[in-house]
Amino acid sequence: MSHPPGLRQVQPQGPRPERRLESWKEIAAYLNRTIRTAQRWERTEGLPVQRHSHEKRDSVFASSSELDTWWENRRARLEQEEPADALEAPAEEGPSVRRRWGIPRSIVVPGGVLAGLMVVAAGATWYVGSSRAAALPFAARDWVLVEDFDNQTGDPLFDKTLSTAFIASFEQSKHANVIPRAQIEDALRRMGKNPSEKIDEQLGREVCVRENARGLIRCSIGKVGTQYVLTARLVDPRTGEAVRSYIENAAGQNQILGALGHLASRIRRDLGESLLSIRRNERPLPQVTTPSLYALELLAQGQELWQKGKYREAVTLFRDALRQDPDFAMAHAALGSACLSHIFSDPVEGKAHYDRALQLTERLSERERLHILVLRANSLGHFDEAVRLGQAYLGMYPDDWRVRYSLGTLLMNHDRLPEAVEQFQQVIRVAPNDASSHINLASSYDMWDKSNEALASYAKAFELEPGWITLANLNHEYGFALVKSGNPAKAREVFALAIAKPESRPNGLRSEALLDMYEGKYGDAKTRLREAILSTDNEVWRLGNARNHFFMSSLLGAQGDKAGELGELDQASHSLELLGAPCNWLSARIAIAYARAGSVEKAERILEKLKRDSDPNNPKESSELRRLEGEVALAGGNRAPALEALQRADLEASGPLTLESLAYAYDKAGTADRAVSYYEKVIGQRLALGWEPQQAWLAAHARLAEFYQQRGEKARAAEVIGSIVELWKQADAQLPLAVEISRLQKALATSNGTR
Repeated sequence: MSHPPGLRQVQPQGPRPERRLESWKEIAAYLNRTIRTAQRWERTEGLPVQRHSHEKRDSVFASSSELDTWWENRRARLEQEEPADALEAPAEEGPSVRRRWGIPRSIVVPGGVLAGLMVVAAGATWYVGSSRAAALPFAARDWVLVEDFDNQTGDPLFDKTLSTAFIASFEQSKHANVIPRAQIEDALRRMGKNPSEKIDEQLGREVCVRENARGLIRCSIGKVGTQYVLTARLVDPRTGEAVRSYIENAAGQNQILGALGHLASRIRRDLGESLLSIRRNERPLPQVTTPSLYALELLAQGQELWQKGKYREAVTLFRDALRQDPDFAMAHAALGSACLSHIFSDPVEGKAHYDRALQLTERLSERERLHILVLRANSLGHFDEAVRLGQAYLGMYPDDWRVRYSLGTLLMNHDRLPEAVEQFQQVIRVAPNDASSHINLASSYDMWDKSNEALASYAKAFELEPGWITLANLNHEYGFALVKSGNPAKAREVFALAIAKPESRPNGLRSEALLDMYEGKYGDAKTRLREAILSTDNEVWRLGNARNHFFMSSLLGAQGDKAGELGELDQASHSLELLGAPCNWLSARIAIAYARAGSVEKAERILEKLKRDSDPNNPKESSELRRLEGEVALAGGNRAPALEALQRADLEASGPLTLESLAYAYDKAGTADRAVSYYEKVIGQRLALGWEPQQAWLAAHARLAEFYQQRGEKARAAEVIGSIVELWKQADAQLPLAVEISRLQKALATSNGTR
């Protein structure tokens, strides 16, 4: 065995006796180095030094055998670094800079020599602050996998908390990336394993190889008396070699998070991150999480439940975490995100929690603060701000594919489809097996009217997550993508899968009802919607119930049942009131239906409320409000302000709804050319199928054909009416729109001299 210069050699006749070194002075003397060098090696090289915690100050100790082993493993590289150590005085350092560099006080150094010494000093400073060779082949922005914490204490409090805390600390790094839990679960599924399976070293190494992670981090916690011992190993997943080992002690639970943060910093250093980067991108772990381990456990459990779709249980735990620590910033952020999701749709409470999280700046790392700003803007629909913040965040953390996914989703929802596709493609390059990204890529292609690409992406997503084909929104979107590709029979098979499951049956029934209406089978659709309404008449399904009543009102209006239409709109409004949280977009659509059905007073009441509640920084919400203003003005005979409001609505967020309102308004105003122009745009929007504008899209065909006929453009009229005739081959014969289509078809045939 090779030892540091000055160490006594191992005697051939027996093992070297174990020594316990009780201070930095003894440790440095054993290594034949200065105290400063020993302390630097402990910070940067993983020198195995342990700590006693006392009331007044901490003391250190080390095992001579552990130092011997460490030296043998690190000898070659440390000996190459001797020039840097030679600059340090061999004795205890004093306060004088001249003494540190061996410069006597009485000597006047010539300028050239002094300049040379300054260069050497600068070089030594650079060495301490710069990055160094990593402990294993690891480049900037490579990935590591953090195993589940090995909890040897028997206390379940540490089962989830320490992994969550360690990752929160480690993710402050700009140098190394941590594989997200969702990606690990995807890998486990592909390996034929339970996605909740605990990650041990063997399983972790296999996941690392599959996901191209360069390092595996194993952590554990044990307890000796009242003292906790935290250990970590940095493992090369390809060889299984532990290239570094670490140990930290904590005198009690209140010191565990601090020790854990110290472990994370040491590992970041050994992956090649510079000390300067670590210092700039590090906040003490108890600050950026919570001093309360119980609050941290509640947050970790809530996040896990949210990922599993157990949304209400998750929110309960987020609230419990805040009862333990009211200033727990990340718990406020989690609750804000939940409240602003489509699950709960409560912008008031959601915004309040996000704002509170951002006020607690001392409780957030810089990365977390930026992330919350992105999430807040995204959740509130503040499009321009969210895009700007998202791009700024990704400029600093380009491999955070979860934020890139959110940016892509935002772009998709605001019809910036080529940009959205590019973001999702970048996500898939980093995380090729993330099913959600394939789903949103499919949705973007579908909205872009690229059916083949959309269906291919849906197929890939369902290959990765077969069970997702029956999830509410995904089942509906995939089914109507098939409808738009000309395969309604296959769509019915997809909807039948959802109808067969109790938890997804109401949404499957609604989807099939909308497909029935698309094909003119309103009697069949009514039966399905009635069952869906009965199934959703409870607290859990309030929003779905409101939409079901809205679709029923549209169906009854198309059948000519005006009283029934208004009654269903009343039911839809009542369901929204019971929801207890504002749902401005659906309220606006209900009010517009009231206005067109002649109940202008009810529409005006909703309009006044939405003027108070709507967020002017949300372009989608603002567009819905402007559209409602225009429709109410039009119903009152005020055409000029109506058209102005509708044009603003289309400018803020153009889509099938705004285009149809403009076509309808120009039609009412007698401006035929403009009406025709907008009706043409409406029927070109296959995106309208399967949701609120579908009925208006169908009716637009008949109205446009009538305009063409009046202008003598018989071929164009025949083409438009022919597409609906083909679609409605089995439509209900007495349906008013079917009667109108038949009349137009006969009129065109007569004018062409045919029967």
